[in-house]
Amino acid sequence: MAEYTIPKSQRPSLDKLRTIPEPILQRLISAWTRSANSVSSVEGISDAEASELTIALLELFRVREYFDEKIPEFASGVATALQRDLKFPTDQIPAFEDRIARLLAVTPIAISAKTTSLGMEYERRFCTARILTDARPVFVESPSSRPEAMIITHTLRLTFHDDTDEMREVYLTLNSKDLITLRELVDRAEEKTKSLTSLFAASNVPVVELNEA
Repeated sequence: MAEYTIPKSQRPSLDKLRTIPEPILQRLISAWTRSANSVSSVEGISDAEASELTIALLELFRVREYFDEKIPEFASGVATALQRDLKFPTDQIPAFEDRIARLLAVTPIAISAKTTSLGMEYERRFCTARILTDARPVFVESPSSRPEAMIITHTLRLTFHDDTDEMREVYLTLNSKDLITLRELVDRAEEKTKSLTSLFAASNVPVVELNEA
């Protein structure tokens, strides 16, 4: 079993997971079971606290996957590490281990964490885009005369994260035909998504967005 070191910034959230009253935790688990990405209006806990605990639980999933540990061993390692840091009574470790193991069995959270993990494995991940449009004059003779024609161009600015999680930009020049090509490609991709979603729905396999986390 790996020996874990819990960052100071994450210790308060994990301690909240350890100490939150069981009835509130049960309501949180019910909310997570419905949706891992939008937990709100849970009785007994603020939306901000619910969001904080969701992030903490997602991080537990990601760390366990990174170390490729079985749930019992991972739960024991995390509980032991937190006790070592916060000095709570050692007889409370088993209950915390059981709670971690139970939380790691929440399927929607596991799917969300796995989806995010898979998304991070791509070399470049789309962030935002913008199209800038310019009109440039064409002068055949003197630039002081009336332009003979105008060229309308579009610059596609793509912003993405690379494999070091740094944000990068690339600029591509487009003409009107390129815009039509892009639109057709997007429409085709959306049709593929609808077709595949229907196919998987028939087999009761949910489809999740890559960045749902």
